[in-house]
Amino acid sequence: MERPKPDSGEGKTIMSKLHAGVVLLILGLAGAGVELWGKSGAFRPVALAGNEMPAGAPGSASSGHLNRASKSFDVMKSSSFRMLVDPLAPPPQTIDKPVEQVRKNIQVLKGLPDSQLFPLMNVVGDSLGVHCDYCHVTQGPDPATGRDRWSYERDDKPAKGRAREMMKMVLDINKTSFGGNQLVTCYSCHRGTTRVQQVVPLPPVDFTLPGTERKRAALPTAEQLLNDYVKSVWGQNAGTNLKTIVYKLVVERSQGRTNAVWQQILPTTQEIMIKGSDKYLVRITTPQGVITQAVNGSVGWISDNKGSRELSAAEVEQLKRNALLYAAVKMVEQPAQMTVLGLEKLGDRDAYVVSVTARPQTTTKYFFDAQTGLLLRKLTTTSTLLAPLPEQIDYEDYRDVGGVKFPFTIRTSEGAAFVTRTRKFTEVKINISVDDAVFKMPANQKQ
Repeated sequence: MERPKPDSGEGKTIMSKLHAGVVLLILGLAGAGVELWGKSGAFRPVALAGNEMPAGAPGSASSGHLNRASKSFDVMKSSSFRMLVDPLAPPPQTIDKPVEQVRKNIQVLKGLPDSQLFPLMNVVGDSLGVHCDYCHVTQGPDPATGRDRWSYERDDKPAKGRAREMMKMVLDINKTSFGGNQLVTCYSCHRGTTRVQQVVPLPPVDFTLPGTERKRAALPTAEQLLNDYVKSVWGQNAGTNLKTIVYKLVVERSQGRTNAVWQQILPTTQEIMIKGSDKYLVRITTPQGVITQAVNGSVGWISDNKGSRELSAAEVEQLKRNALLYAAVKMVEQPAQMTVLGLEKLGDRDAYVVSVTARPQTTTKYFFDAQTGLLLRKLTTTSTLLAPLPEQIDYEDYRDVGGVKFPFTIRTSEGAAFVTRTRKFTEVKINISVDDAVFKMPANQKQ
């Protein structure tokens, strides 16, 4: 694909469409977040990353449409876009105590926020290719719930003591040799096994042969890559309005667990409806029943077989932050915030990699197909005391729907295998009739 120059007429037009696509980015998507096993036994919404189901939220625009190409990125900051969330802004403040104030027998990772402990342990386990019981003690399943009973504080296994030594080593290497930058992790040496990798793979590559030298071709700019991306998604339809989007999909969980304890990770079907700039609804069918979750203007609600309730402001805010999963254009950052890192191989595709550092501890990389311009992957890493926590979204099987390209398979994954999700879309429709009444909280079930 020949890339237009940023300062050309076509380049300027496409960039205006990119900034307009930002509106759809937040508005043209939705999802649902629920946790099936809350302390009270009732359903409650949860965030996208690392939880059972996706979540989505709309934005707000005075036009009443999901997207209008004449809008610009700056308009999002005006009062008419109050429901939109700036992805570069810090997340809502939550009380997150140091892990040693919450857990017993913490010796090395003191100061780590408690919310990061289990995701970090999953990353450590992945780095060595082991399960939790490699270091930790379990007392078998709880007869009442069927869940494993863990005694994480116990030091019975020698592997746990060795792990502490290795963690101290990693922390010391980064501190003394790399100025405190997190360059060395467990994975740097272990590469998915309990034994450190020592021998280079054979046969070796002969870099003196023709064709093996690393070519350093000039890279496109971030602005050019975003031009191509928006043009690839919208084609010739960037000036049109999306009044509604309706999705039908199946969400599959990894590992195929089917016992009673793990029913929440069986495949579920979902229907997602978005209308205008401030309405969406998600209907989720699970083995436990049907859950409906919606945002209607500034109000959010969730309903299940136990009744309905309004979402708190914090819950609605969190849903908005998870909104990008179902967008047509899946990023809102401007080119000035991005750095083009280079060209990498992603499966059998060449992909340009663009990096954005939203906050000091969080970096997001976008992988754009070098041939089609479409987004293939989004990888977000959050630095912790010991190793970065990765969250990855893969976009596959793009298809044309009314002139707009949507990925019909979306995979989300992080450190633990059991949170891996594959969303397979069976139907995507745009600009069909959706009644406003479906977004209203059922009055006869209010709690």
